[in-house]
Amino acid sequence: MALEEIDEAVRLNDTIAEAYYLRGLIYADLGNIDAAVSELAKAAKYGQPGDGDTREKAITALIARMRVSSEGQEGMAAFFDKRKPDWIKS
Repeated sequence: MALEEIDEAVRLNDTIAEAYYLRGLIYADLGNIDAAVSELAKAAKYGQPGDGDTREKAITALIARMRVSSEGQEGMAAFFDKRKPDWIKS
């Protein structure tokens, strides 16, 4: 139900950063990481200083979600090992 209400808010005004932020968190909880990253990126894009720190929260959530994915974990490990991640084809 909350997702439908957020969808309606975005339909009425597609630059509401808080709506994208909340929708991104819902998608992440549902396991749809690609959609979550997309929504959190939109929240970061539309967030403005002084709007309850939505932009900063979205960026933080985006980074956290990327770090917990297996692809993100491999990317971080490769960075620290100074090698290419396994998912990059040579």
